[in-house]
Amino acid sequence: MDINNDNLNDITITSTCSNVTMTNISNIDFCVSPTTNKIKSFSVSESINNSLNFTSQSFTVYNAYGWFSSEIGSGIETSPIPNNANTHYIAIRYKVGNDYHYGWMNININVINIAIGAEIYIVESAYNNLPNQAILAGKK
Repeated sequence: MDINNDNLNDITITSTCSNVTMTNISNIDFCVSPTTNKIKSFSVSESINNSLNFTSQSFTVYNAYGWFSSEIGSGIETSPIPNNANTHYIAIRYKVGNDYHYGWMNININVINIAIGAEIYIVESAYNNLPNQAILAGKK
């Protein structure tokens, strides 16, 4: 997925028999909760800015047991996920020179069942064109 429209993939989503993982392959960082070390899930209109805790680590979106992992760089801070569509706004930032651009991704997770796994969609994303300026989750 190309977040910043520079014609280069910034994030990949990979699937194995037991996990679905999001990995940054460019200058993209994910926001993690400082208390849980999981990817922070944002509410609509919550501010995404330089006061947040970002990491470049990959994270597991879903594993075969229907639970999000609690390891650093893994999981989303709501656990377990319900067996129906569940939307999360996750914060991202990417670096250009010495500046950061803040953005978000709307991820929809639908657990089919533990044996089959989950469907994960990146529904939409946005970022602030102005460097070092906040953006509100879900707003463009």
